[in-house]
Amino acid sequence: MKKIVSIVAVVMGLMMAGNSVKAQAGNKIGYISLQELIPSMSEYKKADTALNDYQGCAGSAIR
Repeated sequence: MKKIVSIVAVVMGLMMAGNSVKAQAGNKIGYISLQELIPSMSEYKKADTALNDYQGCAGSAIR
């Protein structure tokens, strides 16, 4: 009987510890502004230049 009570106490303690970890993890929320992030990337600048060159070539081919 004493073993059962100690096992139940340990299990309840672990459950309470798990719930407090979940509560703390739920509060960690971050936000990213894509309007600031994407233009700062070097790939964006290369792709934008390539797109502008392509649009210039395609526009002159149509005319």
